[in-house]
Order: sequence, then C-alpha cells, then structure tokens
Amino acid sequence: MQYILLNAFSLNDFSLETADELKEAAQEFGCDILESKNLSGFNTYYLTSKTKAALEQLCGVHDLPGVVVEATAIYDQFELV
Repeated sequence: MQYILLNAFSLNDFSLETADELKEAAQEFGCDILESKNLSGFNTYYLTSKTKAALEQLCGVHDLPGVVVEATAIYDQFELV
C-alpha cells in the first residue's frame, strides 16, 4: 500500500536546488518523492509514503497543504510526438 500527498511541489517551494535534496529531506520522515512533469514541461514533485502517518507528520511539522490518498498504482501521462 502506498499513500500520496495530492499537492504538486516544485524545488522552489522548499528553496532547494536538486531533487536529491528534496528526497533526502522527505526520507527524514520516512517518505519519498515522485517526480513528474507538469503541462508546461517543468518538473513537479509529489510526496509519497508507505504509511499515512508519515505523510501526516511531515505535513504537520512543515505546515504543508494537501490531501493524502491511498494509491494502488501511479501512472504518469506523456504525449507521443
């Protein structure tokens, strides 16, 4: 089972420069990141975790908005050119 915070973040939201920095910060709470591209082609990130409690703790400590949902699978959309 996996949980995802339905709020896309950019690195600028956390004053970070690399996805590795965001991943390290998320791992401090037992979370991970999911990288995706938005409609403008820029990278966005979603926070994920195997437990709902880990995401709730991370959101509480850092006052992050969003909705936590249970996900059985995550699919990224892309356009074939």
